[in-house]
Amino acid sequence: MVIYMDNEAGYPYGHAYHSAGVKSMANKSRAVSGKPLPRSYDLQAAFGTRFFVTIAVVALAIAPATSSAQDAVYGPLQLYDGSWIATASSGGKPNLIHNDCARVGNYFACQQTVGGKVGALLVFVPREEPGKYYTQAIGTDGRAFGRGNLEIAGVRWTYSSEERDGDTTKYHRTTNAFSGQDRIHYEISESRDGTHWTVTRSGDEVRKK
Repeated sequence: MVIYMDNEAGYPYGHAYHSAGVKSMANKSRAVSGKPLPRSYDLQAAFGTRFFVTIAVVALAIAPATSSAQDAVYGPLQLYDGSWIATASSGGKPNLIHNDCARVGNYFACQQTVGGKVGALLVFVPREEPGKYYTQAIGTDGRAFGRGNLEIAGVRWTYSSEERDGDTTKYHRTTNAFSGQDRIHYEISESRDGTHWTVTRSGDEVRKK
């Protein structure tokens, strides 16, 4: 995933995502609070040892299934984490990008840093359909760039969004084609009707070892 400011156009864009918007990362923060039971209340004494053994067995049976389901949802997104070297097909100087990605509760987020400068925060929100997510990019000024979509189909990841200006709608699409876990070919396209697409940028990203 490559997301950084497009200085030529004057707005942020992402090789992995476009919503007239940007991408970037996440901080991890989670707090859990609850009231403890009174010291005098002994669950084991009240329900017996068998109760705890049963709960333990059920917990062990559920944990692997729950973990496997969560891996299927969040595991693919973790591929973006780390440092990448992005090279545009049109040539020019390669960009060194670093993505800091983490799961935050039910969300997943990535902050992108390019050349030592923090870009934006991209948040992924899992949808009910497997392989589909809502996306939202947040700039360093706290401004959100609008909701987009991500669909993962095997090695092909497709980001899509719409940009409306009065009665006119411009459609954006960015595809990421993975070759293993360390190489991505990206194409950024736009369309006026959502059917006929023009590729405006393309290139490759290679994970920095």
